[in-house]
Amino acid sequence: MMKKFETICVRSGYDPKKGEPVVPPIVASTTYRYETTEQVHELFDLQAQGYFYSRIENPMNCVAEKCVAELEGGVGAGLDGVWTSGHILRDC
Repeated sequence: MMKKFETICVRSGYDPKKGEPVVPPIVASTTYRYETTEQVHELFDLQAQGYFYSRIENPMNCVAEKCVAELEGGVGAGLDGVWTSGHILRDC
């Protein structure tokens, strides 16, 4: 069964597990806690998955990227800052 556009807009990008919220929770944190500097080093070197600084990646952006990918019929998407987009588009 094909999902409607509206359903994709509000439901895609997040797959709640048993006991989790139906909609993605808002994550207001900008930094994340780790037990060792080695764990953070692995994240920076892209050897491990996770979040270490919200301007680079955060749970809310990941949900939005997956949603945009599904809306566009793609396999992935990426978000960047409004300031960056404005400067790139200004020069086009």
